[in-house]
Amino acid sequence: MLQRDLDTDGDPRRDAASLLPPVDLPRRMWAGSRITFLADIPLEARLQRRSTVTAVTPKTGRSDPTVFVTVEHEICLADVRAAIREQQDIVYRNGATGDPPSIPAGDSPVITAPFASFSRTLSCSSAIPR
Repeated sequence: MLQRDLDTDGDPRRDAASLLPPVDLPRRMWAGSRITFLADIPLEARLQRRSTVTAVTPKTGRSDPTVFVTVEHEICLADVRAAIREQQDIVYRNGATGDPPSIPAGDSPVITAPFASFSRTLSCSSAIPR
């Protein structure tokens, strides 16, 4: 996906050409996902992704309305057999209110994972080299 096709939140734009429904709530968040591996994928295999919105569920939260959207992605082999199935749950909410949460003095976060010894920066609009 090209960077010009992304919305201000970094996700694909919600417009007439978008797979995602035009929900009129500005805050889009990842709520969870499930991935199922169905078949081996041979090296150099040509793959195709099919994406489908399988559910749109409006709900009323504690303080504001929300909409949950489930999107199913299937990664298929050339013979159209699904090799990977991923279901993504996206929640739409009203914009953030108030100040962002702060960390109380003396409660600084502890980083236990080692820092990576290798990094690579790619532009959102560039293709990944082989």
